[in-house]
Amino acid sequence: MMGDTPRPSRRAYIDLLRGIAVLVMVLAHTSDAWTAAADRRTRAYRLAILIGGIGAPAFLFLAGLTQSLAGGAGLRRGLSSRAAGLRAFRRGLQIFGLAFLFQLQSWVISGGDFWRKLTRVDILHVMGLGMCLGALLWTCRKSSVRGTVLAVSGIIVSLVTPLVVTSALWSPLPDPVEFYLRPVPGRAIFSLFPWVGFFLIGGAFGVWLDKTTASVEEERRVVRSFMWLGLAIALGGYVASLFPSIYSSARFWTSSPTFFFIRIGILLSGLSLAFRWGTTSTVARTLSVLGTSSLFVYWIHVEMVYGVPSLKLHHALTLAQGLAGYVVLCLGLTWLVLAKQRWTRARAEGRRVMRRIEPTRATHSMPNG
Repeated sequence: MMGDTPRPSRRAYIDLLRGIAVLVMVLAHTSDAWTAAADRRTRAYRLAILIGGIGAPAFLFLAGLTQSLAGGAGLRRGLSSRAAGLRAFRRGLQIFGLAFLFQLQSWVISGGDFWRKLTRVDILHVMGLGMCLGALLWTCRKSSVRGTVLAVSGIIVSLVTPLVVTSALWSPLPDPVEFYLRPVPGRAIFSLFPWVGFFLIGGAFGVWLDKTTASVEEERRVVRSFMWLGLAIALGGYVASLFPSIYSSARFWTSSPTFFFIRIGILLSGLSLAFRWGTTSTVARTLSVLGTSSLFVYWIHVEMVYGVPSLKLHHALTLAQGLAGYVVLCLGLTWLVLAKQRWTRARAEGRRVMRRIEPTRATHSMPNG
């Protein structure tokens, strides 16, 4: 359409929302690790944990969304759907492998039972396997039905979660395998059900968003529809939660499909709000940088919060003290991310300079004819 503004290749508002997810993730971890028993019974503590609890679904949802966007970009660069899907699958295996490296790091820094730590299931395990599953679903289907297949798969995961996590069928399985199917305190912080559902539904919306390649105006129309759709999904989930559950074993805050869809709705609306906010302000740009470095922040902060470095703070602070510590930690993490970014840019610039110098050296070193 004439007059439409070309869309930038990178959607910075996704990084912005991921940066906000970083902040709420750190809030959840510091509140959980540092708050004393007396304050853990307060309404303010429950609110902090509730807000922080949106971090993990956001990371998985946005990872699914960006995987579909990356797949679509690969197709436009001339890759076959098989090649693009295989690349995403390999990336999923890398993340899954990094999850074990992360657990090994935790054991090296803070000690503990080696086997127990190595087999504990965390969000990186779920994300890695979700990327592999999402890549297979994305590759094996026609482009016209990819989004539908991913969305239906995510919905099915959410609907069967109360049955899967309470089933006795998994008991004969080895513990390290069973931990992927249902949460076990201390051994499986996350499980595939319902968490991989956030990734799959994020992938479905990524397929939809990937169709807006022509202009910012086209993308704005789609993202605006995410706002209203997200509100409708969240409201529908809330209304459904007011009725008696059809699952005798469902727990609202963990395995309930209604809470699952409330969070999906919040994330969709949040994506639309991030688009409206833009990334022109200093705060938004800083949050976007945090978003692009979310894996780095996750990697370094967990041991800072739960491990030996903060051992004296564990369950020893009032909520107000813990929140003050949270602010200090976030400022420190932001400084580290910005320092890392400056160092990376300096290295890249150094390599560019060397590439310009090398041909000159080669010319000067040639013997005169």
